[in-house]
Order: sequence, then C-alpha cells, then structure tokens
Amino acid sequence: MDEFFPKFERHLVGYNNRVIIGDGAKWIWNWAEDNYPGAIQVLDFYHAKEKLVIFARHQFKNHPVRLAWVKEQSEKLLNNQLEEVLSALKACRARNEEAKLAKQKAIVYYLEYEDRMQYKTYRDKGLMIGSEPIEAAHRSVIQQLLKVIWAKMVYCERTSSGKLKVLQKKWGLGENRKNY
Repeated sequence: MDEFFPKFERHLVGYNNRVIIGDGAKWIWNWAEDNYPGAIQVLDFYHAKEKLVIFARHQFKNHPVRLAWVKEQSEKLLNNQLEEVLSALKACRARNEEAKLAKQKAIVYYLEYEDRMQYKTYRDKGLMIGSEPIEAAHRSVIQQLLKVIWAKMVYCERTSSGKLKVLQKKWGLGENRKNY
C-alpha cells in the first residue's frame, strides 16, 4: 500500500472533482475523509437497491408484484425521492419476521447514507453511481491472471479408463496427482 498511493496520486493531478463510491462500509468513508476531504461520496446504487430487493423477497410472494415494487422504488431512488421510498417502506406491514428485519435494516441504512444517495444529482453531473464497471474490470484482470497462473500450474491427461487425471505442478514441491 505504501507504494500504491503515491503512484495513484500522480494520476489524480489536475482532477478537482473527486468521487468516492462505496458500499456503506464505514472504513471506506473514513478513508475517503482522511485522504480526500471534500470529495463527493456516493453510496453505490446497486447496494442501495439490494436493500429493496431483500425486503421485497420476504414481503411479496407474487413475483410480478415484487418486481414492480422494486422497480418503482428504484426509480424513486434514481430521482432523489428517498423520502418517498422511506414512506413506502414504513407503510408496508411486514408479513413475517424476515420482512420486518429487512425493512428495519433498509430504513436504517437509507437514513444513515441519505446524503450519499443523491443519484439524480450525480447522474446530471455525469458521475457514476455504481461501482459495477470498476468491479467488472477487476474481475476481468483477476480472471486473466488466474488463467495464466493456472495454465502454468496445471495440465491434464485422460487415463485409459477415460477419467481425467490432473497433474498439478507446484513450483519447487514436485508433483501432486489427483483423479477426478
């Protein structure tokens, strides 16, 4: 980490508007405040929506009703109508304990991060509201790395009985053989 941040900082020169997208973990917001005071902090939209989905899964047995409710509330979040979403949650009488717990968690989560959930405002400014593209890029890079490592470590052959024999080479440790 000591090497990462100086290299990272060099790429931020000239950028005045900095945006931190987080999932709600306290350490992310603390890190953002310590390192980038004044940066715009955005609660990842997909994490905010996930709270609606979890509640709806427990609340609505009818799948089309559940999807419609989540879509309606998600649209409200995207239009800076958090108060309407909170009202809709509060108006729902929980059908079971799971729904009651999910409802409470969603309300607490939204109230805690309300100032980081101005999604329409962010999008109007051309800002991202979710970390999906970043996470997808990380997954892609990691998958490619693992493929290269796996290709160097493992090779397979078929036994006379047709079973796949994996011969796994480990650097400096000889060979481990496994039949699958």
